[in-house]
Amino acid sequence: MEKNKKIIITFLAVMPLALAGCSNSEKAGREAVVKYQKEEATDYAKKADSYLSKGDIDKASVYYKLAEDNGKKGGAIQSALSQWGKAADLESAGNYQDALTNYKKIKTTSNRGFNRLLSKKIDDLTNITENTKRYAQGYQQALASYNAKNYAQAIEQLKQLLADKDIKSKEYLDVFSNIHDLLLKSTLDLANTNLATAQGTPVETQPATQETQQSQASGTQTPPKLANGKQVTQADITKARDQIDKLNVDGMKSSFFSGEDITNIINIAIKNQHNEITRTDLEEFLKPKGK
Repeated sequence: MEKNKKIIITFLAVMPLALAGCSNSEKAGREAVVKYQKEEATDYAKKADSYLSKGDIDKASVYYKLAEDNGKKGGAIQSALSQWGKAADLESAGNYQDALTNYKKIKTTSNRGFNRLLSKKIDDLTNITENTKRYAQGYQQALASYNAKNYAQAIEQLKQLLADKDIKSKEYLDVFSNIHDLLLKSTLDLANTNLATAQGTPVETQPATQETQQSQASGTQTPPKLANGKQVTQADITKARDQIDKLNVDGMKSSFFSGEDITNIINIAIKNQHNEITRTDLEEFLKPKGK
């Protein structure tokens, strides 16, 4: 019995020391892990800075993420890269104006390489958006000439656009395609017009309808009707112009269009079952009219 007592007393005396040893060992282990993670985070951050200085946004983003995962708090550069990713997605989708707006919101950082890259990106996209507006406006002017059957003038305007050194770049593929199609159509129509003139045949002869004759006789013009059967009013025209200006498709203004053009655009929107004029309606109108 006395022997068992001694064993128990000895065990109780040793236990706290053993537990203290385990506790110290666990603490040391945790500290080692934390230290390792900090070293890893610092190493990742250095690699990220290096890639960023070289302009490699993708690799820099990966290493900054690894640094964050290992306990390094995200700073100004990580925040800037996050914003960059959103702007880059818009750019990839061809939304250059929105992309430019988002790039401009990114603040400069302590990394000079990144700042240079950001400045160049803003300059490039500014140039792209300005060119897009200029090409779209030039196309609209040529389209107006074409619709007025002034084919020679349309051809000259389109050739001037195609002479621009940047127009064949991928950023302007849509407007380049429209310009090319309209040039082909204008060239063919001019050739047909010249041939008809040489043969003494009127190019287009349309007999006046009774409604037209009556309006001409009375000195008044009958308001055109919309596709839904209603007569177009000045209020309709004004409302449509406001919608076009609000859309701001490639910088295009409603002042580029005549009242007849606006009526045709409204009809396209009605046909497409749109309550308001959309970008799709406007682009459909801007395509060369088939005969």
